[in-house]
Amino acid sequence: MGEDRGDDYLGTLPDYLLHKVMSFLPARQAVQTCVLSRRWRDLWRSMPCIDIDGDEFGGAMAKVRWEKLMDFANNLLEFGDVHVIDFNPPFLERFRLHLAHSWTAPYIRAWKGSRLIECCILGGFRHRPAAAEIAVGVGVPLFRLPWLPSVSTSRLKRLHLSGLVLDGCFDECICSSCPILEAMELKSCSCEFNKIESATLKSLAIHGCRSCLLECTTLAIKTPRLTSLLLRITVYYELRVRLVDPMDSLIEASIREKSYEPINFDNDLCLSLGALASVRNLKLSWSRSMDSHHGEFPNFPTFQKLTTLHLYKCNMCLNLNILLSFLQKAPSLERVILQNCKFPVAPRKRKRSTKVDRHKIPPECKGLITSESRALKRIEITYQDDDFCNLIKLFSCNWRKLEEYTITLTKV
Repeated sequence: MGEDRGDDYLGTLPDYLLHKVMSFLPARQAVQTCVLSRRWRDLWRSMPCIDIDGDEFGGAMAKVRWEKLMDFANNLLEFGDVHVIDFNPPFLERFRLHLAHSWTAPYIRAWKGSRLIECCILGGFRHRPAAAEIAVGVGVPLFRLPWLPSVSTSRLKRLHLSGLVLDGCFDECICSSCPILEAMELKSCSCEFNKIESATLKSLAIHGCRSCLLECTTLAIKTPRLTSLLLRITVYYELRVRLVDPMDSLIEASIREKSYEPINFDNDLCLSLGALASVRNLKLSWSRSMDSHHGEFPNFPTFQKLTTLHLYKCNMCLNLNILLSFLQKAPSLERVILQNCKFPVAPRKRKRSTKVDRHKIPPECKGLITSESRALKRIEITYQDDDFCNLIKLFSCNWRKLEEYTITLTKV
């Protein structure tokens, strides 16, 4: 009977449930729901989420798409001279602006286009969002994030920035203007600031960021309540990260450092590892060999809570003492993962030789997998064809120490 009368059963739901449904839609589609029925006509005006994506605007020419995009954003966020619509939610739960498309690059470079994007960002933050995601441009960052008033970031809990130039005042904004910020992600940004300091931040991710300055920049991180840390740094771009204070609440950390020069382990990475002494799950990756004194172990802290150690694409050819240091400094270690690592070349055996002369085993092959942890029972290794013989040689050197372990080998 309801179908015969054309009743709108979805429209009988309360506003907060309909707003929840609309929060999964891009802003343009959410506004278009006004044509569904009289019940939906004004719902979008108070929707708590705005998601503006450049791909939602079609057109045969990029100029037409850009004009449609800016006209819509202008009318929705009311940053122009004439307001043709009345969009006025009390606060936003999420504000997303995604312009990371190749066709938008020429307009972002233009002064008028960058000015419109700046007004769009400020218009979104005028509604004091709890979560914000801004992605502008592709490749080298060209657009500078405007200064955000402290009142506009007072409710901000999650912040995701991509492809932006962050000036020297960005650290002050995070420290003083974001009193409840809990999660932040910076991706492919150019950084002019030199520190990240927050007493509330729990999750931090930095992907492929670079320095805007000519000289090498060290980014100091001081976040005592951090529980999750992810760093993807390319040293070639002259941006180095230094962890200042111990992070006693840290649960998981992933550090991947790509360098075109040999890395000084003691100076570059050991200093940061001291702040990770309380981590439970640790993932490390380095692309080049590290400078370490032969036969000497790095000055590692003791990882009392570390249960999982994951080494990804690490060059272990000259640095097995580094791996051994991890194992000896983690009394609670339960699981070791060596994924696509480069292992030392195994020496050739003499013909008709049936025994392995342990006195002739190279130092870098001795004691590869030894640990002070009684909980370590599982070792997982992924390898390539070229490394199979090297792995067998290393196992033959350590077979007595591996009898109680479960070893999983996976070919990739």
